[in-house]
Amino acid sequence: MAGISETIENIPGYDIVMDAWNEFAGEKLQTKDPYFEELPDGTTRRRKAPEGTSPTDAIVFKKIVNSAWKHDRCMCGCFWADWGLGQAPLICLIPVFGPLIMYSLHLRLNSMAEELHIPTKLHAKMTANVTFDFLITLVPILGAVFSYINACSTRNAGLVHTFLLKRALDNQKVRARSIIFHFLTLLTSGIEIRRQQALVYRVLSKCAQLRAISSSVDSGSTTPTESVSARLPAYDT
Repeated sequence: MAGISETIENIPGYDIVMDAWNEFAGEKLQTKDPYFEELPDGTTRRRKAPEGTSPTDAIVFKKIVNSAWKHDRCMCGCFWADWGLGQAPLICLIPVFGPLIMYSLHLRLNSMAEELHIPTKLHAKMTANVTFDFLITLVPILGAVFSYINACSTRNAGLVHTFLLKRALDNQKVRARSIIFHFLTLLTSGIEIRRQQALVYRVLSKCAQLRAISSSVDSGSTTPTESVSARLPAYDT
């Protein structure tokens, strides 16, 4: 398998394609709206977990999005109603205790994201967003405005969706490489089987010739017995 992997990596243009892919994945696959996605026909629908995500992870992602929607877009949590105002700004109107309450709710959302086995770097980034949101909401009155503008839960839900999207695409890439590996393995195995068959044919042919010569010697005939070897099936080596 290592040899096959090296063969694929040595294909002309492989490095260029992989560099282009990594650049695309790093810069283009950024989910800004974790709630809705636009379809090719111009309509929008509720954003779901990326294709290829496991059912368990899809359920966790849906919980994260629902929590973010409740925090930043609709205080009652109804996904069909976009009030434009969630719980976070209203709770942050309460001096000191409001920001602390939202801080704990934001950390709970981060805890749900941990169930998706997010990398340490992403977890640190989400925690930094929560900490920043907590600090700016400590300002009386204006803190609620800052919380509305910052939309911490929406940001973190978008980061989670971006992570799931990249992971799903990476899994597809791994599956594609696996298919190529299996194909090359079968191709290599077929060539090897062909060689083994040719070797067996040559051995059997040689044995048949020796047996024929032995029989002709015993019978006192000096004529080569081509009829015996001629009975063997033709095999193109």
